[in-house]
Amino acid sequence: DISYQEEHKDHSTASQARLQLMLQFIHLNYSRSISLDDIAKQAMVSKSTALNLFRKYLQPEILKERTGKEFFG
Repeated sequence: DISYQEEHKDHSTASQARLQLMLQFIHLNYSRSISLDDIAKQAMVSKSTALNLFRKYLQPEILKERTGKEFFG
């Protein structure tokens, strides 16, 4: 069904835009102590949604390997 595909595409685009906002916030504030709540607020999502976006689009184990930090527990 084309309407489902379009709706799914729009949702995916919005999710990726939110993820980009969160990553930009992390990049700009990396030297500070920031919380998941701070990050989620930047994208206007809940903490659980923020975590789900990170897990869906990023590979937490690669981030830990490259930075030495665990981000998503």
